[in-house]
Amino acid sequence: MDSSAHCVRFACMDTPQKILFSKKEAAHALGISLRSLDYLIARKELPTRHIGKRVLLPVTALQQFARRDHPTSLVSASGVAEIGVEK
Repeated sequence: MDSSAHCVRFACMDTPQKILFSKKEAAHALGISLRSLDYLIARKELPTRHIGKRVLLPVTALQQFARRDHPTSLVSASGVAEIGVEK
């Protein structure tokens, strides 16, 4: 495999990796809506960083969240968002 193919398939060491995602990017990466992401942030399920008016999420926090089990859905039958609520 030549070096250009390697760079396409894997991130090159010369290319800086993103360490903070916008809320839109984070929701997309997790496969959830922005509203669900806002709920997780409000419940302190996901930490945020603020730069000016921007709200950013560390990629490591998104990876840790994705690796955890979540026994309940973000939205119950009543339409109210809930996480980790045992019935």
